[in-house]
Amino acid sequence: MIDNMNALAETASSSSSSSSFQTLVTQGQELTELWNNTPVPDRPLSEEALDVLYTLGMRALHAKQYTEAQVAFATLLQHLPAHADYLSGMAHALGGHGDAAGAVLLHALALQSAALEDKASHALSLAQAFIDVRQPDAAEAILNALPSNTTALPLFKQLQARTEAVRALIHRASH
Repeated sequence: MIDNMNALAETASSSSSSSSFQTLVTQGQELTELWNNTPVPDRPLSEEALDVLYTLGMRALHAKQYTEAQVAFATLLQHLPAHADYLSGMAHALGGHGDAAGAVLLHALALQSAALEDKASHALSLAQAFIDVRQPDAAEAILNALPSNTTALPLFKQLQARTEAVRALIHRASH
């Protein structure tokens, strides 16, 4: 069973650069079916299989196919539930699918799980998620907690401006 998964993953990995997105989707579905039919003790996925699923999830995100992205990232998270990039990918899929509160939660988990050098990018994603759920104070707290070298990033400045815009809209709506 594991040999079949490895063979599938190697085939998918070697052809992923030249194959179409639909081929990746098909391979991802086959891998998911194989995963679901594999007994629990034998479920560890190879690095190649993880890479195929991650590529599938990211391509689905870029294509705005959020349901497909959720399937890929859910499978990845079954294998490695505290992987920061998998959590972040699922958060983006949830946000794109309209579940802004779920996106906040998963971005927060991704930030918690991220390596020190990756924390700033995950914090910026969390700040954006807080803006999306109209919580400018939480977004501002995240932005203020970032190291000073992050404040020069264009995304940081955009998020600050969005935070102030959301705060102004909330203030205007309450009066």
